[in-house]
Amino acid sequence: MSDLKGNFAEKIDIGKVRKTNEDRSLAIVNAGGDVLLAVCDGMGGDHKGDLAASLTIETIDELFVKVQKFKTTWDAKKFIKKCFKVANKVVYSEGHTHDMYKDMGTCVSIAIITGDFLVIGSMGDTRVYRLGDSDLQQLTSDHTLAMREYRMGRITLEDVETSKNRHILTNALGIHRIPACDIFEFDYKGESILVCSDGLYNNVSKAQLVSILKGTDNTAQKINQLIDLANTNGGSDNIAAVLWESK
Repeated sequence: MSDLKGNFAEKIDIGKVRKTNEDRSLAIVNAGGDVLLAVCDGMGGDHKGDLAASLTIETIDELFVKVQKFKTTWDAKKFIKKCFKVANKVVYSEGHTHDMYKDMGTCVSIAIITGDFLVIGSMGDTRVYRLGDSDLQQLTSDHTLAMREYRMGRITLEDVETSKNRHILTNALGIHRIPACDIFEFDYKGESILVCSDGLYNNVSKAQLVSILKGTDNTAQKINQLIDLANTNGGSDNIAAVLWESK
């Protein structure tokens, strides 16, 4: 897998309920062939969330195009931490300089495929999934009050899905002066990688995700199908999805 070959597609949609779209997405390849996929889900309302998400995606994009090639996974992890640090500074500054942007922030997940490795950074409840031969695996951990209660042993994992606290965030970019993010590293063997906001996974079941992702349509068609199904199933939030499929 040293020479990555594949296709990616991305799309955002306002959904059926929201008045503004606070989701943003990015799919890009650098000069060395490393692939970056990212999704932001802004928060704050009144055009605050869309600004936070836009600023974060723009920062990630600007930093990534300057990278010729990641030599090691340590370099990729360092890069992701830099993205969070720089973007957090920008969003936090805007939120504390202008009253109209007070309390804005964004959830964000970044997935980098470099050679035989997948490196992920995450804040909030945007997710990264990996589609293997037999299952769709969530690689990120939601930063929600319900998941915190699960990790503390107060509720079961099954309880998380129906908990009233499953949408209450415990972490997001731009909220605090110093960002705290999760960083993960996995072996990469050509699996499909999906990065998405909760507007997708809350409206499309895991079985439906697998059915579409394992279909024979091209990458862009699959993204369109995912968005359309999320809207058919209620479209209760903005929707963002980015998909990479290796050849």
